[in-house]
Amino acid sequence: MSTSKTPNAIRGTQDIFGAEADAFQHVVETFERVRKLYRFRRIEMPVFEKTEVFSRSIGETTDVVSKEMYSFTDRGDESLTLRPEFTAGIARAYLTNGWQQHAPLKVATHGPLFRYERPQKGRYRKFRQFAAWSAVQRSLMSGWSYSPRWPQYQISLCISRTWSRISEGGW
Repeated sequence: MSTSKTPNAIRGTQDIFGAEADAFQHVVETFERVRKLYRFRRIEMPVFEKTEVFSRSIGETTDVVSKEMYSFTDRGDESLTLRPEFTAGIARAYLTNGWQQHAPLKVATHGPLFRYERPQKGRYRKFRQFAAWSAVQRSLMSGWSYSPRWPQYQISLCISRTWSRISEGGW
């Protein structure tokens, strides 16, 4: 008779529970509060996209594309990739869904990203990221460009300070 062994978590991933989960939820709530304060629209992106979305936008010769993407072929023989970053998916959605009509557009999101990198302290293969963008339609030829603005800095700074307070046990 064989005994089945309970599988461990995949290397480079983590389970979050209790006080740690509560602390992370506090970061999410802070991000959402600041996002609303600066009137960034909330967007949700697919967790996976066609591989070409990332290889075209990031560049086929970068480490992310050549070594770190989780790509697979689906049953329809299409190459798909778990998102390693948000920007490519946002650009794809902006162009394919006609979001140009809302330009200038301020959007923000958060969620899991996936990169196959050597796990080390503080770095994971599945990690969460918070992001905010301002997009301005320049012309059909140039597509869209990012406009760094004060609110984006404020969102990053606010999340960074919140996370530091949590890490120090002061939330």
